[in-house]
Amino acid sequence: VPRESQWFGFFAPNSTSRIVPLRRSPLWTEDWIGLRRLDAARRLHFASCACHHREVPSEGCRLQVWDRATRRHLQRRGPLAAV
Repeated sequence: VPRESQWFGFFAPNSTSRIVPLRRSPLWTEDWIGLRRLDAARRLHFASCACHHREVPSEGCRLQVWDRATRRHLQRRGPLAAV
């Protein structure tokens, strides 16, 4: 699996070295799962963090990844009301 798969990049057919980026893949051009439509509506966002994959459960990385991406979409009630 290429590292580019984290943002929907894939190996080209019959290749283990050539990468097809998202916007050149059928996933995008044929809009299989709606990413192109989300992008057109300015609702598709890509983000990165300084954490390694296995670090995500740590408190610091959780704040970088999960909280930054989701907190603004959550309602301000219950345990998050004070945050």
